[in-house]
Amino acid sequence: MHREGVALRENNFAFAVGRVRVLETRLLDSGKFERMLEARDADEVLRILGETEYAQALAAIKNQNDYEAVLDYERHRVFALVRSMLAPEREIAELYFLRYDLHNLKVLLKAEMTGVNPEGLADEGVFGPQRLQAMISRTGVRANAAGTGTVAVGTDLEKAPDYLAQWIEQGRQAMASGDPQAVDLVLDGAFYRFAAETARQGKWGILERYWLGLIDLTNAISTARCRRMATGSDFLGTALLEGGIIPVKEFVAFYDQSAESFAHFLELHGYGTLFAGKEALTSPAALENAASNYLRQLLADAGQSFMIGPEPIFAYLLAKENEIRKIRIIIVGKLNGIPREILRERL
Repeated sequence: MHREGVALRENNFAFAVGRVRVLETRLLDSGKFERMLEARDADEVLRILGETEYAQALAAIKNQNDYEAVLDYERHRVFALVRSMLAPEREIAELYFLRYDLHNLKVLLKAEMTGVNPEGLADEGVFGPQRLQAMISRTGVRANAAGTGTVAVGTDLEKAPDYLAQWIEQGRQAMASGDPQAVDLVLDGAFYRFAAETARQGKWGILERYWLGLIDLTNAISTARCRRMATGSDFLGTALLEGGIIPVKEFVAFYDQSAESFAHFLELHGYGTLFAGKEALTSPAALENAASNYLRQLLADAGQSFMIGPEPIFAYLLAKENEIRKIRIIIVGKLNGIPREILRERL
């Protein structure tokens, strides 16, 4: 990056990163989580949260026992703040929040396919569930921007980027199979190919490494699950995502190998820390947790190394999402009488 570009980037993010450093001090520490684990019930957990940054969410929600509303309020607040901080590099932010549009698109298409009402839609996407619903409700075709083919169009879709129109068209084609899982596989593949291409073209440094690592680790988890379920290497090949650092064919080649050989294979590609705990060798769920921790740590380390830029903002965002996830695990566990030691393991 030229000196002028570096200076502009620093000016864009100097205030935002300074604010993030303050927000990081408000993240819940291990002592707070230990108190919540030791709490008698979910009500006591919420009272502990009232001593923290979550007091604003508790005050805004009429029924403070509605823990989902409290956590949703906090997530929406943080997401809005992060969006404003990342405004100077909107494309980086949009790629992250497009994951929620991907989720909504899956839900909407599968709901249409099965004739049920869509449930569990997320508000955090770039486009939002209402607009996506309008896009898929009436589809036709139009020429794509390059003039090399056609893409689907709908009532609101003609102004949408080509990639989104293509996802809708590909999702509809997958619906013809009658298999909801086919919709998931096709849309996941389309999104992550787009993510890899966007990150590479943007030359985002550590954020590029995050997206490519996310694809690799998603493939590693899929491989572990397919091995556990004995689905066969052919099915695994259809479930893997293109665009990561590790070629898909290499994952397929390790389908029949031992868990130790698979771990060594990932270590050779820089993912050795996944297996610091032996559980990840045999448990796909443990591997998934280790992968999430790896990616969070990747951005956390970058957030400390890069004094100015989007990296510290993303590190904070992932830390906050993980914090909310852990609070939800504790509250749900308390409501269902799950022993604290089991909850501690889940965290």
